[in-house]
Amino acid sequence: MRFLPPAIVEFVKIRKYVASKIGKDGKPAVQIASNLKKEVEAAHGKLHHVEMSKKAIELFDSNPSKYTVIIESIRSGGHSLNPALAGFAKIRKNVASEIGEDGETAKKEIELYNSNPSKYTA
Repeated sequence: MRFLPPAIVEFVKIRKYVASKIGKDGKPAVQIASNLKKEVEAAHGKLHHVEMSKKAIELFDSNPSKYTVIIESIRSGGHSLNPALAGFAKIRKNVASEIGEDGETAKKEIELYNSNPSKYTA
């Protein structure tokens, strides 16, 4: 029997913890867990997998509201970890609601946006 590598086991712990706190597993939990891992590695360098997962969970608990933006961005169809893309998701949603979801072309969306960009800013 093969076991999962320790790094994956610890990442899954972070993902499950985040999922239990935000009430949503899958993409949101994975992206937040990934972001937490990267933040811990940036702050502390390479750590043992167990220590890294503990610090990632502590980081999440220290400021869960920081991740509310990420969660909302994902739920609205945006890209969670890139603020510019999260803003684009809001623009896209505003434009789509104005033109409807009836198969309008990207060209029409671009024309609407270019006609009054401030109306569609995040």
